[in-house]
Amino acid sequence: MNFSRCFPSSQHSVPSLDGRLIATVHESRLIIRSSKKSIIVQNFALPQDVLTISSWPFLQWSRREHLTGANPGELQTNSQGPGRAASRILLANDMTVLVMDTDDFQGQFMVNGGCGNLKIAHVCFGYSADEIMLFSVSGIKVVIWSFVTNRALAEIRDPKSPATCYNLRPRTGHLAILTRASGHDTLLLLSPKSRELVESVNLTTVDAQGIKWSSDGRWLAIWDIPSMGFKVLIYTADGNLYKTYTGGQDTDNIGLGVKTLKWSPDSNLLAIGDCNQRVVLLPVSFFSPSITFEHVSRLENAYLSNVWEEHINAGTTTTRTYIQPTQPTCPPATMDASQHPNNGISTIEWNPISNLFATKNDIHPSTIWIWSPRQQDIPVAVLIHHSPVRKFTWHPSHPYLLLIQCHHLHILSDPILYLWSALWDTPNIIKLPALDKQPAGARVEVGWLIIDDDDGGGGDDVEEVGGRPLSIFVGNNVNYTTVKIGSRDGQVLAPQKKMEIKGIGPEDIFDEGTSSVVDL
Repeated sequence: MNFSRCFPSSQHSVPSLDGRLIATVHESRLIIRSSKKSIIVQNFALPQDVLTISSWPFLQWSRREHLTGANPGELQTNSQGPGRAASRILLANDMTVLVMDTDDFQGQFMVNGGCGNLKIAHVCFGYSADEIMLFSVSGIKVVIWSFVTNRALAEIRDPKSPATCYNLRPRTGHLAILTRASGHDTLLLLSPKSRELVESVNLTTVDAQGIKWSSDGRWLAIWDIPSMGFKVLIYTADGNLYKTYTGGQDTDNIGLGVKTLKWSPDSNLLAIGDCNQRVVLLPVSFFSPSITFEHVSRLENAYLSNVWEEHINAGTTTTRTYIQPTQPTCPPATMDASQHPNNGISTIEWNPISNLFATKNDIHPSTIWIWSPRQQDIPVAVLIHHSPVRKFTWHPSHPYLLLIQCHHLHILSDPILYLWSALWDTPNIIKLPALDKQPAGARVEVGWLIIDDDDGGGGDDVEEVGGRPLSIFVGNNVNYTTVKIGSRDGQVLAPQKKMEIKGIGPEDIFDEGTSSVVDL
């Protein structure tokens, strides 16, 4: 395995969306490192009169795109020209937002009191890096702020939970947002850039739980609270109701409904996870169920060739492998479905080419199910672990490779991750290098570092026989590292000398001035 040294931080570090850079807040500075070479490419002293250390709940990257925003005090709009390709980074506390251009930290934008006298509960970039969305506490309002005009474009009252209440239309940037006033749900459609109201739709939901555009932007799906029955509303892009799917329920036969849903990346299928341990696929051609996938509580002999269980070798807690059971087995259940009926399929993740999807059933939280839309009876794989699964993600450019993280990661002296690929004979469990510091109970974040193929998988002088290595980010709130693994068979790369970089922080490198730039 090839890995970088651990780099210190004052909170969780965040990789950019393209994987080229990693942002770290360390003491009083914002540090941007190249994930390819682990060198500092930007180093910036944060304004301490506005933002205090240890109060950075929001740290987020924008997409890398052509920026057209205005510099503070002087409008420099470049909406007609190509602009410059770069990313922006957002830092915020409960009253102030600071946004900076990562290629030029002289380009700063500061929004004080964007929600008036109300504190900020959530903040994020909008469709582009030229706008941000600020959600106030208690769901009172959301403000959309533009850096092109340096003012608020829209203020929307009574938004629902920011986690699921809004979605941006792919390709065009139209904003769909759910609001609730006087006990009634409303769908608002806002135009891109100007954020003017295009359409307002009164919904028939009791308490809408979320909203999602299809990947091609043609359809909009909204689902109702599970306790009021099975209900998914399908709207066209202009806000017209196309179909209401009730899962076969009617007024005389009402059961628990939808837990979550996810469009396939090719926009041909809508996967709906319900509270009855099922996933239903709706083709967009007619939005009627084509296949239903059952998450059974007992895996009989017909399943066993596709079932893998985590095994801890006797006498050690660090050597773990996947083995196949020889007899029917039951995924560990932490609760009785009859006693907790509101638990069901909480997570659905499609792979990038829409021919596989992975699911997690809350009744069996340590098990991941992998399915093919063309194979109904038997799952492609069932992966059973010792600890509950925290999250799982497909690799964007290796569509058959799934990364799984369990909840025990933060308590192990030798943290581990789980990898499954349809191209391998067996899934793999990899041991990660221990972080230099692991505070008790600190959350460990793990994810793919998506780096262009030209970068050789993100490594210097690291070459895997028969393929390029893949990069993984591993970090907690005080330090992080990057790891490189093989892509051909899931085995770790041959150990190599760790990269040595003198100094423990930016101050010993940039002790004169506030910033510096290094070419990637």
